[in-house]
Amino acid sequence: MLYEVVIFLHFTGLSLGIGGGMANLLLGLRASRTTMPEAAGVLRGMAPVYARVATLGLALLWLSGLFLLAWSGLNALTIPAFQAKLAFVVLLTGISVIARITARNAVKAGLQPKPGRIRAMGVATLTSAFIALGFAVLAFR
Repeated sequence: MLYEVVIFLHFTGLSLGIGGGMANLLLGLRASRTTMPEAAGVLRGMAPVYARVATLGLALLWLSGLFLLAWSGLNALTIPAFQAKLAFVVLLTGISVIARITARNAVKAGLQPKPGRIRAMGVATLTSAFIALGFAVLAFR
C-alpha cells in the first residue's frame, strides 16, 4: 500500500510540475503580448504563484523518486533509459533553480525579470520535463 501511495505522490508531483510550469509560461507569453499595462501587471503577479506550484511538484517528484529508487534497490540505475531520464530531470532542476534565482534577484532590485530570458528557461524546463517523461515511459514499460 505504501508503494502505491508513493507512486500517487510521484504522479501528483509530475502534474504539479508540468502544469505549474506550463501555466507560468503561458501567463508570461500573454503578459508580453497584451496592450493593457494593468492586465500585464496582473498576469505577471500570478507568475510567482505558479512558480511555487511547479517547485512544489518538482520537490515532490524528487522525494518520491528517491524513495522509489531506494525501494527498487537502485536497480533502475542500470537501465540506460532511466539514466537519460535522470539526466534530463537534473537539467530541468538546474534550470528551474536558475530561473527562480534570476526572478527573485530582479524583484529584489525593483525590476521585472527579463521576459525573454525567463521564457527561454521556461521552454527549456518544459522540454526537459517532457523528454524525461518519454525516457521514463521507455525505462518502465
